[in-house]
Amino acid sequence: MKKIFLMLFLLQLAMYSQKIEKDTTITIKNPTGFKMIDIKEVSTFNSEENKQFLYSIILENNTEERRIQLLSIDDKINKNWQNNYSSNKYTFPRKFIAMDSQIHLFVGETNKVNEINSVHNLVNLEINNAGQIVDTIKTKVPIDNFYNTFYHNLVLKHNSNIINIYRNEDNDLVATTYNPQTMEKISNSKIIKKFDPLKKRYDFIQDGLIDSDGSIYFFVTQYYNANYDGKPNSIIYKVNTNFELTHEILVQADSLYYPAKLIKTDNKLVLQTTFAGFHIYDHNYNLIKKVNIKVDDNQYSIVYNDIIYSKKSGFIVTGYDLHMNKKYYFVAKFDEDFNLVWKKELDEGLKTYYFAKLSFINNNTYLFSNVSSDSTIVFKTIIDETVSVDNELRNTNEPQIYPNPAKTNVSIDFVVEPENLPNISVDLYNLTGILQAKLDYNVDYNDANGQGTFNCNIENIPNGYYIIVIDNGKRKIAKPFIVNKE
Repeated sequence: MKKIFLMLFLLQLAMYSQKIEKDTTITIKNPTGFKMIDIKEVSTFNSEENKQFLYSIILENNTEERRIQLLSIDDKINKNWQNNYSSNKYTFPRKFIAMDSQIHLFVGETNKVNEINSVHNLVNLEINNAGQIVDTIKTKVPIDNFYNTFYHNLVLKHNSNIINIYRNEDNDLVATTYNPQTMEKISNSKIIKKFDPLKKRYDFIQDGLIDSDGSIYFFVTQYYNANYDGKPNSIIYKVNTNFELTHEILVQADSLYYPAKLIKTDNKLVLQTTFAGFHIYDHNYNLIKKVNIKVDDNQYSIVYNDIIYSKKSGFIVTGYDLHMNKKYYFVAKFDEDFNLVWKKELDEGLKTYYFAKLSFINNNTYLFSNVSSDSTIVFKTIIDETVSVDNELRNTNEPQIYPNPAKTNVSIDFVVEPENLPNISVDLYNLTGILQAKLDYNVDYNDANGQGTFNCNIENIPNGYYIIVIDNGKRKIAKPFIVNKE
């Protein structure tokens, strides 16, 4: 029995030592004569057979003709389709949303007269599975500056409706709810916060999210060339379901360019800035940590582009290292406490600073996308061998343990009959097969698929290499496990 434990552990440990590797790379050319302005939006949608990653890209040629490029990549990064739509009026795409078996892309539209007098619309483009625009629905967005259509317009999906957060003619922050089928207002616009209409503001509404309770978080940063003087220069706003302002979280950073991104976990709010790294807030919105990957203490050596999160994988980030003459993109992983787990350099030659995006293919495989200096779009799959693959890709009766290594808590996913729930035991053995602890747990059970998640507290377990044994009364399954509190 002891030898079996040890062999299992060593096999698993060998797997963990393979931190990260590149798997597949493809490149896609843009139309001749067009350069890429931005990959503004990427979203993941599940179909019956695979995931599809939809990209909305802005292209422009030297005569300022502008195109929206829609691009679909599957989970094996094959190109499904690629379509281009010419328009001198469309501004940056804002959000992909799936509704009623159709994909909707919400963009800004500007009939620009001059910098002051322009007509602005929020446009809902319905897209079919072949990437064709099948319908266009518009609504007037009451903002009075051309740049607002670019940066002052946040679109979020809430239930079956669309929420648009923007600045109105009086410079106020406003929220409006629309029916996406007609783009008619469901209720009157609600002012979130009033500002002095005489003081022109160039704040960017950069990113937002809707929490499980319906609360909305969104991040607003001042115009990037303002003189900050070390003072708080940006704000995370939180509003309730009635669009009433409940929290203003002041953010101070030496440089807050776009892109920025918000991530909400069970007990943290994470803000990714461009040069200033990551700001981590607790559940009371107190700043508890700032994290920045620096090279030789050079504060501005990293340009951060994107961050994604899952409970199993942790935080996966990508950015561009500007240090000295060795400029390269990287992908890095942080654990739940935002400690760096690994950082992997990607190929040199991706010369742009702001375009990189990340998506999950599954829990241990990430899709990296970016544009090279010749406007070729590059896709790479990155395999993280420190994480188990998604349950649906494995035997569903095989327990999944995460995080591993763990500090204070560990979760075990396990398919179990409901009548056997009282019989489950989780025991911890050392490598010589001696019982070290019987772990207490609470369980979250999904009746639909019989999946139980057993959450175990290991705060009192010292650092070391262990074997977890899950016993459901019918069989025992042993899994290697590491406790590391450092």
